[in-house]
Order: sequence, then structure tokens, then C-alpha cells
Amino acid sequence: MTPFAGRRVAIASVVGMLFMALIFLLAIGAQVYISNAQGASSAAQAQAQQRVILKGQELFSYGGSPTGLEVTNSGPVTATAVAMLMKFENGTVYDLNGTSSPAFQAAVLPSGDETTVQGLVPGGSCTPDKTSCLAEYLAIVDGRVPGRAVGIVTSLGNTFWYVPSTSPGGEQDPSIMWTPSVESTSANSYTAIPGLSFSGGANTFYQIQVEIGYWQSGPSPNQDMFAVGVSNGTSFMFCGGTDWSIPTGYNVDFPPANTCTSAPGDSLGPTWTSEYYCNTQSTACEFVGTADVHFGPAGGTFRMEFEGANSGTASVFADSVMIATELG
Repeated sequence: MTPFAGRRVAIASVVGMLFMALIFLLAIGAQVYISNAQGASSAAQAQAQQRVILKGQELFSYGGSPTGLEVTNSGPVTATAVAMLMKFENGTVYDLNGTSSPAFQAAVLPSGDETTVQGLVPGGSCTPDKTSCLAEYLAIVDGRVPGRAVGIVTSLGNTFWYVPSTSPGGEQDPSIMWTPSVESTSANSYTAIPGLSFSGGANTFYQIQVEIGYWQSGPSPNQDMFAVGVSNGTSFMFCGGTDWSIPTGYNVDFPPANTCTSAPGDSLGPTWTSEYYCNTQSTACEFVGTADVHFGPAGGTFRMEFEGANSGTASVFADSVMIATELG
């Protein structure tokens, strides 16, 4: 064998070893790739399975009166509402995630949480007829037309429907609203009292009663603490006033005042007298009254409002009440 032949054999051996090493490395790389792909596939399957489990655990339930309809997350997991559907008897369905302006805003509801359904309705108009989304919603939940429903869609693809029962006509069960806690304001203009607001359906009549415990603080009281606010197209007549009851020891009571008004934003009558200011929580007064209300073609809202005293605060008790009864 010549020296050159020996070198060729040696070179061939080295090349062969390098080739085998390359094949080995490629095999390892392929194995790692397959292993990673299998891992990613398993993770994706696990995520998909978890999503299926979570979807099966979602549950929304509805309660309250139609005009005060509430939705509760009755399931064990947090759910996100991403759209609202409005279905009408002619088959028309509005998807308020894409057919309203502005679009539906996602709402996160932890397990056990509740919210008003009306509070989820976007402001503005719904296509194709550009009617107010709120008016469309109220025209469904008043229950006067069979075949209508409201659905809430979650991020996991569940849809939970509320189908109102058809109203038989005549007087309906009352809706009750109340203040969730002591509510106070120092504003110098009338502002809504939290909790004391009611929404009525299109072309409906209601009688609304209010009973509000209140007191004022500051160097001087507010003579005109309460007013009524309404949406456009809503008319009313409110009569009532302050029921004076001086604490034990004075042995002096005054009959309830009785002032009537049909103007939104106007005083509902005096909220103190020269004898008694209602200026502490322990010497609070009660404001009572009744309103006959008519909501126009688009439905509307009726709310009690209050304003602060000069350089002071006006407050109402928790569980002050407003009761609305639909009239036939």
C-alpha cells in the first residue's frame, strides 16, 4: 500500500465518523423537536380541556322585576360578559358587540357577583334602525310582546337567555329600589341619590312612592334638599314633603308638608323649619311623597335627587325606599 492510499483510508475514516456524528446530531435534534411538539400539543390539549371544563361551570341566573332585572354569576368561576343579544319576535337579533354604537363593553363578574342587566346596555343606538339600545332593551323586558328575549354571551361562548313572561295587563307587582348605604353629597346642584332610580318601559304609567330618612350638617341647612330628575319624554306629578317628628322630650309633632310639582329639577318643598333643622343623624327627618309618572315612546327613567347644604353635607339613610307600581 502506498502512503497516499493510507492517507485516503484515514481521511475516509474521519469523513465517515463526521458523517455519522452529523446523522446522530440530526437524529437527536429531530427527537427533541418531536418531544417539544408533543409537549406543546399536550399543553394545548390540556388548555382546551380546561376551557371545556370552565365553560361547563359557567352559569348566569336572572332575578328581580323586569324593570330592575339583575344577572348573577351563579357558577363557581369568574365569567366575562363580552356581548349582549336582543332577539325579537320577527327573528331579528341584535348583537350589541358589533351592532351598537358604542359597542358593548366587556364586564367581568366573579362568582357570586351580580349587576343590573340594564347597566350593561350600551348607550347610543342599535343598527339597523338606529333606535336607542336602551329603548330596544326596555321593549323586550316589559314582557308585552311574546317571542322576545335578551341574552348575555360570555368569553367562553356560553349564551344565557332571559325570556320575559308576557304581561297579562292591569296592575303589576311593584318594583322596590333602596339606597345601599348612607349616601351623602356636598354638591351645590341636584344629583341622583344612589339606588333611588327607576326605568320604565315605552308608553307606560307608574305610581312611585318614596320614603327617605335624611339629615343635614353645616352652618346653615338646605331649605330645598330634594328634587326629581327624569329623562326626556317622561312626565310626572309629584306631591309630598317632610314629615316632621321632633325627638322624645319636646313632645311636638308637625303634620307632613304637601307640595306638588311637575317640573324636573325644582324643589319638592321645605326640608327644615325654623323650629327644627334635621341637622344630625340622631335628629333626622323623613321625606315622603307620591309621583304619577308617564314614560314616553322610548321609555325612560325617574330618579330622586338631592343637594348639599351651604358649606355642608346632606345625607340620606341606608334603605331609604322607592316603590314603583305599573298601572293598567
